Amino acid sequence: MSTLCTRATKLLEELGRSTWLASYDEVGVSEILREIREKESEINYTLSLADDSESLPESVRIGLAMHHSSLLRNKRCLLAYVNRRATLISEMYWDTGSIIPEDKVAKLSQREIDFFFNYDKLVSNYVSDVGFDLASDIRPPKDIYVEVRSLVGDKNMETASGKLQLQKGAYYLIKRTDANSFIQKGLIEEI
Repeated sequence: MSTLCTRATKLLEELGRSTWLASYDEVGVSEILREIREKESEINYTLSLADDSESLPESVRIGLAMHHSSLLRNKRCLLAYVNRRATLISEMYWDTGSIIPEDKVAKLSQREIDFFFNYDKLVSNYVSDVGFDLASDIRPPKDIYVEVRSLVGDKNMETASGKLQLQKGAYYLIKRTDANSFIQKGLIEEI
């Protein structure tokens, strides 16, 4: 009986130990889902043998309750695993913008990558409907303009003030609202 829910517990422990996200554990999630289906089948089979659950011996009812509790615990662990990963992925969106950093792509499943880009579409649609950039600073800046240095060369960028031709290593004085998105994309750095 000590093996009940051990895989689900291990999955959460691995997630808790990682600095950002552990790689998505497809095998572990599949094992837990298989265990949930097996428990449901066992419970349903045992219940089908009796006219009603009251006609089952007390020891069988206790066993059913224990298996049902382990099934629910597995479901809660999976939901906690998925919720924590989704929370960290959405936080990453606010830190990095609409691009997933290369060092983090390998740790995500395809569904999580799809979630990230759907989250980006949702935020973009909201921003266009409301007309307010949610990624801009909440506190008013000290200066409207910021001095930046280009990290890329020969790149035309569209800003609210007009076009900007970036030359690698060149310094620019641009509006802070324009600079924030370019900084997140790694095109420029603030000086």
